Amino acid sequence: MTLVGRHGDDPSVVSLSRSLTFVAAVAAVVVTSTSAAVDGSSAPGITGTCSWSAIRVPVGTPASLSDVAVVAPDDVWMIGTRGSAAGARPVVLHSDGNRLRVVSVPLPPHRTNALYDVGASAADDVWLSGRTDSPPSLRPLLLHWDGQRWRRLSAASNPKAPDASVLAVAAVGPSDAWLVGMQTPRPLAWRGMIQHWNGQRWRIVPSPATFVAVTAIASDDVWAGGGGIGHWDGRAWRIAFTPNDFDPGAARVNAISASDPRNVWFGGEKPLVARFDGKEIREVPIPRALWPRRDSGFDPPALRTIAAFSPRDVWTAGAFGILHYDGSWHRASPITTVAAIDGLAADDLWAVGGSTRPVALHRRC
Repeated sequence: MTLVGRHGDDPSVVSLSRSLTFVAAVAAVVVTSTSAAVDGSSAPGITGTCSWSAIRVPVGTPASLSDVAVVAPDDVWMIGTRGSAAGARPVVLHSDGNRLRVVSVPLPPHRTNALYDVGASAADDVWLSGRTDSPPSLRPLLLHWDGQRWRRLSAASNPKAPDASVLAVAAVGPSDAWLVGMQTPRPLAWRGMIQHWNGQRWRIVPSPATFVAVTAIASDDVWAGGGGIGHWDGRAWRIAFTPNDFDPGAARVNAISASDPRNVWFGGEKPLVARFDGKEIREVPIPRALWPRRDSGFDPPALRTIAAFSPRDVWTAGAFGILHYDGSWHRASPITTVAAIDGLAADDLWAVGGSTRPVALHRRC
């Protein structure tokens, strides 16, 4: 069965204000509690009570954390922002299993820098992505960890769209990585941007939409989400096609997670949760009772992160707390909102967030 099909040949064009509003909505976080929160739940195969414990973050306030990538129990990377809005700057942290510490990375000097995403395929293959801004130019910001040191690498440049920003990055291996973001040929005319890393350089690949999230399962199996759901089959990027009434082209996706090619999950606005089972994409609705009782700054409610370990072990978070799916949806924590969740399994799960005070939470069973 054909899994993906053409859904328009031109890249989607979005205004600068709409794009930045959407990115801000994905990145903004508000956590109502920094204390440990017991969820009292157990994922399949896990016995006993599990709890979320607050981990001390060695960063002063104001600050917040926006993404986390777990490579191993003793190898966890986090990114965020510290400082006031006018002088905010990126912060990178690493946990070795014993403590969380701030890590120095080679950011461009004398510029306004921002980091949006962290992706890793191994302990010696970690990427950070974002933007560096020196008015009037806006350039992609890409940092790579090879296990020994951080290096700043250059994305491919497009002379017809000189301004660009990287919103997400995912790696299959040291010679196979993907980034998604935006580029513009002129003010207020942002278009989708996709680039591929072959181990030596980044190369621009035609994009069918503007994407803000990406996950890579294999060299010929990569998914992206944002203004639609896109799929790379080893030959081209196309908006996904599905034979049921779900329309991937109309989906607004903020996050993607996959445990294998037949278990790919998407989270986004509405709130949207959907799963690709190897043949088609279907929604997995969240009961209205688990939505917020009042507007939490997102209209409609949005999911910002999702972590899938099996078809019946999926975690997501948004303006209504952390939720767990084991065949049905359950509230897993009283925490109002976090920005990102990642882990090796449900019994070793990390969540990060914060508004003015950075928050890192670790779930153990």
